[in-house]
Amino acid sequence: MVKRCSDSLDETMGRIKEKMAVSALGHFDETGTRVDKKLWWVHDASNCEYTYLDISPKHGHLDL
Repeated sequence: MVKRCSDSLDETMGRIKEKMAVSALGHFDETGTRVDKKLWWVHDASNCEYTYLDISPKHGHLDL
Protein backbone atom coordinates (compact mmCIF):
# COMPACT_ATOMS: atom_id res chain seq x y z
CA MET A 1 0.00 0.00 0.00
CA VAL A 2 2.82 2.45 0.84
CA LYS A 3 4.58 1.60 -2.43
CA ARG A 4 1.39 2.15 -4.43
CA CYS A 5 0.85 5.54 -2.76
CA SER A 6 4.48 6.53 -3.33
CA ASP A 7 4.31 5.54 -7.00
CA SER A 8 1.15 7.61 -7.50
CA LEU A 9 3.03 10.72 -6.31
CA ASP A 10 6.09 10.31 -8.57
CA GLU A 11 4.86 12.65 -11.31
CA THR A 12 3.74 15.37 -8.88
CA MET A 13 6.99 15.19 -6.92
CA GLY A 14 8.95 15.44 -10.17
CA ARG A 15 7.09 18.60 -11.13
CA ILE A 16 7.67 20.21 -7.72
CA LYS A 17 11.35 19.23 -7.86
CA GLU A 18 11.66 20.83 -11.33
CA LYS A 19 9.95 24.03 -10.19
CA MET A 20 12.27 24.35 -7.20
CA ALA A 21 15.39 23.67 -9.28
CA VAL A 22 14.65 26.65 -11.58
CA SER A 23 13.18 28.95 -8.93
CA ALA A 24 14.87 32.37 -8.61
CA LEU A 25 14.24 32.40 -4.86
CA GLY A 26 14.25 29.52 -2.42
CA HIS A 27 14.70 28.56 1.20
CA PHE A 28 16.70 25.45 2.05
CA ASP A 29 16.91 23.74 5.41
CA GLU A 30 17.47 20.36 7.00
CA THR A 31 16.68 18.71 10.28
CA GLY A 32 17.66 15.41 11.82
CA THR A 33 15.27 12.55 12.50
CA ARG A 34 15.60 8.92 13.53
CA VAL A 35 15.00 6.00 11.16
CA ASP A 36 15.53 2.56 12.69
CA LYS A 37 17.47 4.22 15.55
CA LYS A 38 19.89 5.86 13.08
CA LEU A 39 20.21 9.58 12.32
CA TRP A 40 18.78 10.59 8.92
CA TRP A 41 18.22 14.05 7.46
CA VAL A 42 14.99 15.64 6.22
CA HIS A 43 15.92 18.18 3.52
CA ASP A 44 13.54 21.02 2.67
CA ALA A 45 13.50 23.27 -0.39
CA SER A 46 10.66 25.76 -0.60
CA ASN A 47 9.46 29.05 -2.03
CA CYS A 48 6.11 30.85 -1.79
CA GLU A 49 4.44 28.28 -4.09
CA TYR A 50 6.14 24.92 -3.57
CA THR A 51 7.74 22.78 -0.89
CA TYR A 52 9.94 19.80 -1.70
CA LEU A 53 10.87 17.40 1.10
CA ASP A 54 13.34 14.54 0.88
CA ILE A 55 14.91 12.23 3.45
CA SER A 56 18.44 10.88 3.26
CA PRO A 57 21.08 9.31 5.51
CA LYS A 58 23.49 11.99 4.17
CA HIS A 59 23.79 15.38 5.84
CA GLY A 60 24.00 18.49 3.65
CA HIS A 61 22.82 16.95 0.39
CA LEU A 62 19.58 17.71 -1.50
CA ASP A 63 19.40 16.37 -5.02
CA LEU A 64 17.39 18.88 -7.08
